[in-house]
Amino acid sequence: MARLFIADRPIRQLKDKIRALTNRTSQQNPRDVLIRLNQIMRGWANYFEHAVCKAP
Repeated sequence: MARLFIADRPIRQLKDKIRALTNRTSQQNPRDVLIRLNQIMRGWANYFEHAVCKAP
């Protein structure tokens, strides 16, 4: 069975999305932010479901 590793670029992009969404000075509704974070994280985890990612 071949191991698939996640490249640095997708991890960086995910972190950038999270940072943009969780800006400390944001006036967004916390409930809406959490819903969007949940959607992003679930989608990312499903896409990279079969990859090996121990470090990040």
